[in-house]
Amino acid sequence: MRQESFGIIGSDPRLKFLSKILIKDGHKTIFFKGNNLKNLILENDNIILPIPVSRDGTNITGTEININQSLFKGKNIFCGHQEEVESEFWNSLDILDYSKSEEFISANAELTAHGTLKILAEMITKPFNELKILMTGFGRIGKIFTKLLQGLGSKISVLNYKQEDTIWSKIFGVKFFDMEEIIDSNIDFDFIINTAPSMIFSKKVLKNLYKKSFKKTHFIDLASKPGIDEKACKEIDFKIDVILGIPGKFFPEKSAEIIKKSIYEIMKI
Repeated sequence: MRQESFGIIGSDPRLKFLSKILIKDGHKTIFFKGNNLKNLILENDNIILPIPVSRDGTNITGTEININQSLFKGKNIFCGHQEEVESEFWNSLDILDYSKSEEFISANAELTAHGTLKILAEMITKPFNELKILMTGFGRIGKIFTKLLQGLGSKISVLNYKQEDTIWSKIFGVKFFDMEEIIDSNIDFDFIINTAPSMIFSKKVLKNLYKKSFKKTHFIDLASKPGIDEKACKEIDFKIDVILGIPGKFFPEKSAEIIKKSIYEIMKI
């Protein structure tokens, strides 16, 4: 295997495991420790940043380091969800997004689904086979999570958010509803779990749901961009948990392996 040099910046547990894995593979690897930023960047051709690379568009996630480092010029910048940063300087860099490959996306979706199941198990006050759950967003995470819950006997429904959601819900043998049907009917759910990065449950929608039989519904938002108005939920007195970065929180070592494979694939090593 060709030997490379890597500088890793961020506080994500996945990156700490990634550092150990790269060293084990024989690569020169330096992990950011708070006072070695300049040398870390200068001494390494490849710089690895977190996923998402930034949550505020200014600083590298988990740090106070500005994303627009002039020292990054001429380096291979590996990161995840680089579209979260919008700046002319950032766009001029050699950005290699390791979160774009189908293998990476699918593997992380599986870890997210399994991590969510663990979270749900700690929340529920009745058996899985008595739960009524509405999935919003029926992409990779929604499909995998539905399969896990079906195996436990939970009653799953899908919100008709996109046309393909309806098609896939038929394949999975689950009911699907339009939002109007849910608001106008007497149906209720123990949990509404959102994976769609679009504001589906706005304040107006939440108020309409509260008038019906949803007062005990627990909302969980897993999406990279809010799909549930968290502030409105708290105002209306809905229970809500916004849970991000599940793979890194629950399966950091496995997640690090996935990142490594994606980076190696990009570098052809």
